[in-house]
Amino acid sequence: MKANITLIIMLLLIPLLFLSCTSDNSVEIIPVFNNLLLNSTFEENGQPSFQRWNTYNADSSSVIFVRTAPTHGGTYSIGLKNQWTIPGRISYSISGITGTHIYKFSIWERGFSELGFSTPGQMALSVLHGDIHTYGNSLSFSDSVWANKILLDTLTTSASDTILVSIGGSWSQWATGYHLIDLCRLEIIE
Repeated sequence: MKANITLIIMLLLIPLLFLSCTSDNSVEIIPVFNNLLLNSTFEENGQPSFQRWNTYNADSSSVIFVRTAPTHGGTYSIGLKNQWTIPGRISYSISGITGTHIYKFSIWERGFSELGFSTPGQMALSVLHGDIHTYGNSLSFSDSVWANKILLDTLTTSASDTILVSIGGSWSQWATGYHLIDLCRLEIIE
């Protein structure tokens, strides 16, 4: 008798389970798009290159090429000088993306200093709306070994806006040495 009641209950409940599963509750897998940053390893044809990157320092020692890189990073990385005056800084501009998207900005970084400790560098995302600069998220870093840093941000842009990716060395009175940067990526993840 108990077996018959259990069988009847199961026969009634199983269709209800299938009815509750609709396409509205399904999980959508969103692919990660390709890297929006061209020349993400600061190399072109095996040679060091600033191609597509903006440097802001008149002092050529503030942004240099260094013949070392993390695994899968090629031969060169870029060195951003840490200094009290104006630290080494680079940026990358991307135009023509419209809508609201979640961006994943990642870099591999490593700092070193003559003092034996590394002062923090910084990575950031922002949007230029004509003459208005809207700052997004930023992240500080100060690892003495190669480390992957990831910054997530939601940005809304129109066709005339520019997304600005920025990476800079430390701006501190204790700042010495360089932050090495390589394998930069900017992806739309949603």
